[in-house]
Amino acid sequence: MWVVKLGGSLLEAGHLDAWLDWLRCRAAASEPLLVVPGGGPWADAVRALQPVLGASDLTAHRQALLAMQQYGWLLLQRLPAAQAWQAAATRPEAGLSVWLPEATHAGSLDCPADWRTSSDALALELALELDARGLLCVKSVSPMAGADAADCFDEVCLGLAARCVMPVGWFGPHEQALAEAWLAGAALPASHRLGSP
Repeated sequence: MWVVKLGGSLLEAGHLDAWLDWLRCRAAASEPLLVVPGGGPWADAVRALQPVLGASDLTAHRQALLAMQQYGWLLLQRLPAAQAWQAAATRPEAGLSVWLPEATHAGSLDCPADWRTSSDALALELALELDARGLLCVKSVSPMAGADAADCFDEVCLGLAARCVMPVGWFGPHEQALAEAWLAGAALPASHRLGSP
């Protein structure tokens, strides 16, 4: 199984459709794919409202998890072949699934329940829990464009990636062919790898 994290920035930058097309083509493959949604504009709203409403970091973290769920419901509408998946106690079945995180999803020592933990870190932690073959992190910026991982990923995610042996790849908005080649066994360029190869 592979885990695919779709960043909320793809939706806001207008780059989501190409990746949804890629996922639709992959949906019939025998190997399951689990899609993890980012927070997108819903998480931005949580962050903006936190100081206005006086919400604690834990409350904001739980609201941000629900922001991911809102993006997830949109992805399920756009990916009719996909199934909703919530229970971390079971592995997703063959085909395409979308994770709908619950507000009660517990933080951990590696992923604290506050703003230090982004949806990227949660996607990596989930991929490790499920013993996935790897994680594809899809963002609206590509390392080929000179983007720096430290500016695009939170420290929790980068720390987890540095310590794990599972491969973690970073893909830009138009790099579906590179992702397809990686899933087929091709080596990923060093610029696109997070942590160990």
